Amino acid sequence: DMPVQIDRIEQILEAMNVPVLRVDGFEADDVIGTLAKRASAATGCDVFICSKDKDMLQLLDKHISTFDIKTDTATDVTTMRREMKVTPQQFLDCLALQGDKADNVPGIPDVGPKTALDWIQKYGSIENLYKHLDEIKGKRGDNLRSFKDNLALSKELVTIDCNTPIEFDPKALALKKFNEPELARIFSELGFNRLLTQLGLTAPTSPKAAPTKKTLVLAKAQAGVRKVAQDFTKPTSTKTASHDYQLIDTKQKFDKFFNQLKKQKLFAIDTETTAINAMRANLVGISFSWQPKKAFYLPVKAPLGQKHLSITEVRRKLTPILADESVKKIGQNIKYDMLVLKNAKMPIKGVHFDTMVASYCLDPLRT
Repeated sequence: DMPVQIDRIEQILEAMNVPVLRVDGFEADDVIGTLAKRASAATGCDVFICSKDKDMLQLLDKHISTFDIKTDTATDVTTMRREMKVTPQQFLDCLALQGDKADNVPGIPDVGPKTALDWIQKYGSIENLYKHLDEIKGKRGDNLRSFKDNLALSKELVTIDCNTPIEFDPKALALKKFNEPELARIFSELGFNRLLTQLGLTAPTSPKAAPTKKTLVLAKAQAGVRKVAQDFTKPTSTKTASHDYQLIDTKQKFDKFFNQLKKQKLFAIDTETTAINAMRANLVGISFSWQPKKAFYLPVKAPLGQKHLSITEVRRKLTPILADESVKKIGQNIKYDMLVLKNAKMPIKGVHFDTMVASYCLDPLRT
């Protein structure tokens, strides 16, 4: 299904002013490797490759790291040497030994990632491994002898080409504002309503159709429902108060917030996530409010360099309160938040009110 979506993806990226770089005849890994090396050399800046692909580890140097957006962790040369006990160049030998069937890299049969890593940790390189071949017994030793010719090809195939012919202009890659009207048009066309809301975009209006007898009857009924809704939601005061929205991104702030939260018998809750589909979404943060114009946001993930809370500590403290049925919870489409928090091992009980459901009851014709 992916090929038919590529045009759409590129439309969205263009509307977001995100550059799309490609070189015919070269794989994405080669383009990424080339850009990473050139960017660090040209600017002296640190480069983060957002990928879980272990092949990228061969690119690590003092300026280049990989970053896993799902676990919010970075891997640099120091981390690699500490945890894997090999250098980026040695890791390339590991990849050649283990091979990769999906990419038609032959490697050595019956040699997996663990065995390859153990050998390179012990012997330092493929060349030195073969100097100690008499120490490798059994079938794996036999395979090393029989399939030695595979290794030159395997190493060539797993090596990322950092010299692809691509133009590199750091200024062209600078962060730019979205083309909001175009992005809103595309998201509206695709039905990405939650993304429209998250980005604060307004869907483009379409010409109104001429009213029919049926719509006139419905409109009359709607007017009556809206009158009830307006009476129900009429503000008790028009006085403007200052907002107090607090970012809870340190342990000290979290402890202070938690002492207030545990005294509440009713609060509103909302989640920030990575996806519209609750079953695929990862939790990014949680918002709480129990009085007008005052709210708290608890990030459990954040952009690189920004502070956030430990998901383990947040889970440990919040789970009992979220699971307490005597503490009433309010939400907007709270079923979504319940699924996300359940997957994050913080199930919610005691749901008291859902403003989206209430909105539908008061104004069922609203879209």
